Amino acid sequence: MNDNLKKIGTALGPKEIWFRGLFIVLFFFISYIAAFVLFFVVMFQFFFNLITKKSNEYLLQFGQTLCAYFYEIFNFITYNSDQKPFPFKSWPKASLRADISSN
Repeated sequence: MNDNLKKIGTALGPKEIWFRGLFIVLFFFISYIAAFVLFFVVMFQFFFNLITKKSNEYLLQFGQTLCAYFYEIFNFITYNSDQKPFPFKSWPKASLRADISSN
């Protein structure tokens, strides 16, 4: 019976591929949650800017790290990276932001 289980396991493929598939599904759903958070960040930033005529610096930094998190997720689920994103590594850091002046 043990040999039969080994044959079935070999026929299904390596465990690593199945674990990767599980993580892909997990991070796919996490990206939906992060998109929901991004929507509220965008809405709050919009209304903050509408009222104060300037951007909230904390939201700018958080938005930048959230974009970097999306980048890490999409790199992982498209097999462009083997590193699992947060919470398996630290949250991305915000890089220096170039000032974009509005016309």
